[in-house]
Amino acid sequence: MRLLFIIIALMSLTACGEKSVSLQLLPSGSHAMSSDEGQYTVLNYWAIWCAPCRREIPELNEFDQHSADISVVGVNWDRDDRATTLDYIERMGIEFPVTAGDPLQQLEIVRPEILPTTFVFNPSGELIATLVGEQDGQSIRAAIEASNSGTATGLTE
Repeated sequence: MRLLFIIIALMSLTACGEKSVSLQLLPSGSHAMSSDEGQYTVLNYWAIWCAPCRREIPELNEFDQHSADISVVGVNWDRDDRATTLDYIERMGIEFPVTAGDPLQQLEIVRPEILPTTFVFNPSGELIATLVGEQDGQSIRAAIEASNSGTATGLTE
């Protein structure tokens, strides 16, 4: 009986470990935040009224297309409805996936107050950098390299 109790206790502890987060995307599909293939996730908060957001979109499109180890995923900061967000995606020329809602509670992150803000997650789904202001492929790669070398500052402007 005691052995059975120990086995059940150990099984429940293992179940409390790493949680798998999957982001729902527009118009369909999902994105897993943890990857066995070593895939980083770059989560970019944007708004249609944000000029710096609009300026960085072409760079993020290109970065997403040419970075096999990194996925860019957008989040509509204004939390508009599905139809409005899909319209904005088209109007802004966003080619990378965009979430169907705001994943901040799922990811346990704080809603950004400044746009654009970009969160970088490692392949295990852990937040490794928060980048504030316009970003490009070089600044995102630098944040990943800094994290890997243990020198990450966590915030870039």
